[in-house]
Amino acid sequence: DELEPLVYLSVNGLRKTLPIQPRTHTLLVGPSGSGKSHLASSLAERAEVPLWRESVTNWCPMGARGNPSFPALIRWLLSVDGGVVFIDELDKLAGGGEYYGCIRTEIFSLLDMVAPNTAIMVQEAPDPDPFGGKLSADDRHLVTKVIAEQKLRHHVFLIGAGAWQNCWNQRASQPIGFLAEDAAPRQAVERVALLRSIAPELLQRFRKDVLFLPPMSEDDYLQVLREQLPHIPTRRRDVYEEMVRNAIPSAVREGLGMRVFEEVFSDLCTKVLKQVTYDEFVFADIMSSSRF
Repeated sequence: DELEPLVYLSVNGLRKTLPIQPRTHTLLVGPSGSGKSHLASSLAERAEVPLWRESVTNWCPMGARGNPSFPALIRWLLSVDGGVVFIDELDKLAGGGEYYGCIRTEIFSLLDMVAPNTAIMVQEAPDPDPFGGKLSADDRHLVTKVIAEQKLRHHVFLIGAGAWQNCWNQRASQPIGFLAEDAAPRQAVERVALLRSIAPELLQRFRKDVLFLPPMSEDDYLQVLREQLPHIPTRRRDVYEEMVRNAIPSAVREGLGMRVFEEVFSDLCTKVLKQVTYDEFVFADIMSSSRF
């Protein structure tokens, strides 16, 4: 609810008409499994815009083998009217060495809404030439860079996220208390302590109001379960519900987050597969049939 107006402001070109450019980049901080990726996906779905998602550990800087991330993002920007860009695992940027140094440079450029020249691969991008192919390769490169940066500035809502897991782990023996109504002073202390663990050069590129996603509570798990049940095949619904409810206490203790639902569903699928011979059906047929 807090971020949805910022998404609308960011992706619909409204920023072009404003005398001062609003700061909309938003940072999510929460332990693994607290729903950061799910929040980004839900925002894009609500706004009915596409989502581009990448993580620092999968980010491939220029010169590395494979499909470099920044050129892939440029191609995506040129193919959409606007959207949500989600960069996860920003806490991993603290890694040392030349590799993470390259990633930091590229991601900081993205957060500054700048497309480095090395990120523009004109031959792989949709033709941005508005002059019917009369531009030189250098001019096409420049046009591509201008269009990509205009998209970044006026048609993209950018979300950064990280776990900063060590900070949460250090407090595992104490209640975090972010949502506790009677713990406002402690809430402030915890947030300040977490923010101090984030590099200032990264933090200053986001809105001051960092959003904290605390570990999921028992009520959170039950809410997710209620939302999931209508999507579980009727024949297996009761079994799945029982398995999840039995797993919730340990999930709360261990801070498993959304992973617990994936693990329980995996166990459920395993039980189904044990009931048939493996050559009787392909797995996709089992999952879509009344056998499941």
